[in-house]
Amino acid sequence: MSPDVLVVDEIGRQEDALAIREALHAGIRVIATAHGMNVEDIRKRPGLQDLFREQLFSRYVVLWRVKGKPPQVTVYDHDGQQITAHSAQHEVNSSYA
Repeated sequence: MSPDVLVVDEIGRQEDALAIREALHAGIRVIATAHGMNVEDIRKRPGLQDLFREQLFSRYVVLWRVKGKPPQVTVYDHDGQQITAHSAQHEVNSSYA
């Protein structure tokens, strides 16, 4: 019995890419994080270049913060084309802050 979804954090090595490729080819959905300055920074990593080239992921979500502003979100498609970008506005209940 195999999982339906595999969630992994901080991929970047060739071994990570191999495991992700095997999971995807087995029909397992993958949610992964890779930390970097931007999508291009992550695309250049030797361990991840093939994953991008083979377009194995359907979406790339980039999150970043600018001091004093709400978190920013940009979504790219499998080709690396920007789909959307916006601020992730949210309210904080002061009784829990």
